Amino acid sequence: MLDVYEGDSILTRLINVYHEVVNHRHTLQRLFDHDLDELTPTLVVGDFNTHSHRWSLPGHEPSSWAGRFDEWLDANGLSLLNPLHGIALIGVIGEGSPDPQIGRSWSASASPLRGIAD
Repeated sequence: MLDVYEGDSILTRLINVYHEVVNHRHTLQRLFDHDLDELTPTLVVGDFNTHSHRWSLPGHEPSSWAGRFDEWLDANGLSLLNPLHGIALIGVIGEGSPDPQIGRSWSASASPLRGIAD
């Protein structure tokens, strides 16, 4: 987790996740046990190794823990930021694996990206 500050205020919280699936079971419980501050703009990125109806390509069954992941996203006011079914990674054997970028929106004046696109 990385907090980006402007003065004494947190501008954005960045959370990077690598989810290793062990024996077809999720290891996301530490993430699920963490409630996010609803007032802090937050971006959650990484490799979730999870299929969900929210971001997986058509034809992929959701992972058995996808429902719990969706509940955590909803409870923390997070939503998918990248395009629906957008492939972020192409594997060596040619299979697409979408890596969702998840966040809570912030005002344009508070965006950590302000000034970059200007």
